[in-house]
Amino acid sequence: MVEFGGQSGTMKSMGFRSSIITTWDGADVIIPNGNLLNEHVINWTRGNSSRRVEILTGVAYGTDLEKAKKVILDLLAADKRIMQLPKPLVLIKELGSNAVEFRVLFWIEHYSTWIQTKSDMIGSIDQAFKKEGIQIPNPSQDLNIRSFVSEVDKKK
Repeated sequence: MVEFGGQSGTMKSMGFRSSIITTWDGADVIIPNGNLLNEHVINWTRGNSSRRVEILTGVAYGTDLEKAKKVILDLLAADKRIMQLPKPLVLIKELGSNAVEFRVLFWIEHYSTWIQTKSDMIGSIDQAFKKEGIQIPNPSQDLNIRSFVSEVDKKK
């Protein structure tokens, strides 16, 4: 499983002049081997089939951050698809404009399941946060509206 020039999929064949990558959408992309030598190629499965997954989420200011981290870590420990070594991490990424942002990192054994596992984990985090009363804030901005009185209106 490889990524090259914004395309990802499985390496179908490598010929003398070109190689073929079958994308996840089912298309065969023919790439001249000269391009493979000149660009960065990421081979996800050469050494093994495991992959690290990242989820970014946030909680409202005022939330008990240790409680939020524990909720996420408990979910990661309960999912059998998620490897426990290397240990999953929940890190406070930054104090954002609307939320305290978390970076959730975990490893899965089989590269082919990472998208579904990530999707399932996002849904589980959302449900668990709702159950625990932890709010994922909506982005918000303050809007100041000033009234404008034209010179014509002043003369009336």
